[in-house]
Amino acid sequence: MKDGQMDFRAWAHGGGVSCPAHDGDLRRGHFKDVHGSLEFDPENPRNSSVEVKIDARRIWTGVKERDDHLRRADFLDVEQHPDISFKGNQVEIKGEHDYAVTGDLTIRGVTRQV
Repeated sequence: MKDGQMDFRAWAHGGGVSCPAHDGDLRRGHFKDVHGSLEFDPENPRNSSVEVKIDARRIWTGVKERDDHLRRADFLDVEQHPDISFKGNQVEIKGEHDYAVTGDLTIRGVTRQV
């Protein structure tokens, strides 16, 4: 970390996802290319921010057919929307070392605050 900024990649921090399937089981996977930066102000954590970019084309569940389906237009539509992004700058202090970040999540070109 330099001057309160840290760059990161998925190999160090993971990009795990899980979702319920039609049969009620939970399917797990991860994105193999997640990177971003965190700017942390220890004097005033509310001034901190995070930016994350995920290459949606690199989703991996361990089942090629499922991965191919998730990339198609009826789900992630990676041909039209290859990236998922999150930009957060509303930091809430939850404890001595715990924080919650609110920001804009963009998937398939649609942005929502989460």
